[in-house]
Amino acid sequence: MEKIYQAEYAGHPVRYVFLNPFTRQHFKFWLKPVEGEEYDIKATPEQVARTLAHMPETNPEYYAEYKFLILPTSDYLLRYRCCLFHAVAFLWRGRAWLLTAPSGTGKTTQFLNWRKLHPGEITMICGDLPVLELRDDGSVWVHSSNWNGKEGVGSFQSAPLGGTILLEQGGVNRIGRLNVSEAIPALFGQFISEYETEDQIRAVCALMDGMLSRYPAWKLVNLGDDASTELMRSVIAEETGGNDGTV
Repeated sequence: MEKIYQAEYAGHPVRYVFLNPFTRQHFKFWLKPVEGEEYDIKATPEQVARTLAHMPETNPEYYAEYKFLILPTSDYLLRYRCCLFHAVAFLWRGRAWLLTAPSGTGKTTQFLNWRKLHPGEITMICGDLPVLELRDDGSVWVHSSNWNGKEGVGSFQSAPLGGTILLEQGGVNRIGRLNVSEAIPALFGQFISEYETEDQIRAVCALMDGMLSRYPAWKLVNLGDDASTELMRSVIAEETGGNDGTV
């Protein structure tokens, strides 16, 4: 009988069967064994092989399985109006703030700058793929996941969304609010989904509508220096009061 392990994201259980027992080590404290024969997600050897083919040769197969599981996990969570989102999520003054951008743009750098400049002020929720949840009252909440990026920094905390900051590298430091038409194309690709079914597309669109109809979004063009982080912090505090990100 195959061993089944369960993780919880935003309070929703997801049951896995792993091809390689070493894959579990990347989930760390997220898994617990469960009884029964039913599971929700299991990779095939072919899927793991295709994932491995796009990774550096030094990566083992069990790490490829761990990375492959991101996409089916996110699509599974869409049935609960939840989705993995590519961002650094941190807690500040009771709210969760998202730093989002393509990999290598400086999301973690901005978090580390902030923590250095204002020690004890912020806490990492998830370093790479937090879970966004659209609740019945229309609010969006941010939860941790076991996919915390190469730094592996995260926690088991959750908080209502405060706002989203889209990062872009540039030769100056400047920040401005994004309107909906600007934010949609910038943020849509940060939701993790295959977009294979109408239900998946509708679920992602509902989440994005919740984010943009109630919470502010900014674009920060930055040098990655301390001054850019101070600029971001001051503008967020001025425009939201620092403790309530709702528009």
